[in-house]
Amino acid sequence: MPAREAPCTIPGPAGPLDALFLPPAAPAAGACLLLHPHTLWGGHMRSKVIHACQRVCAGRGLATLRVNFRGAGASAGFFDDGQGEQDDARAALAWLRAETRGPVHLLGFSFGAWIALRVGAADGAVASLTAVGTPVAWAELDFLADCALPKLFLHGTEDQHCDPAELARVAERAAPPSTLRWIEGADHFFAGKLAELAAALEEAFPG
Repeated sequence: MPAREAPCTIPGPAGPLDALFLPPAAPAAGACLLLHPHTLWGGHMRSKVIHACQRVCAGRGLATLRVNFRGAGASAGFFDDGQGEQDDARAALAWLRAETRGPVHLLGFSFGAWIALRVGAADGAVASLTAVGTPVAWAELDFLADCALPKLFLHGTEDQHCDPAELARVAERAAPPSTLRWIEGADHFFAGKLAELAAALEEAFPG
């Protein structure tokens, strides 16, 4: 019987972090940490977009870890405007590396995409970065010009919160390798387009 995600608790800098962990299909298959959208706007690790991406990663044999940032779900602490959440992501990465072998990938959606890019770009051991619905309206992303990690941007052509034209400019300015895939007709939440998002991730998964 295939393995299933199991609830777990990760030590975090502001207290225990609520998480879901799926072991890898093979010991050295690698892993992916998945980061959720903005906590104050209802974001959590069970987001439909994060779940769809988790299933793709699991289908590739990767271990997966979904984690609630501080103040989300049962995780301790309070929302910290992206600063403490970066520390939460680092703690989750450390835990995931201790539990698995092989390359570790980082994926985030919306607010989680910004956290994934910030933390991953500064971590020389991350295998790749995937940003879904990147929040270009407010996130400072100039640092990507110096990030040589494989990067995949997945974005809806009808994203009402994160301007597709600006995302195209961000992806163009990012250091190679950088890939941008459009999900035709998708809004920021990929409503009715989760299958297309999953297919694009499966086809273009970096690394």
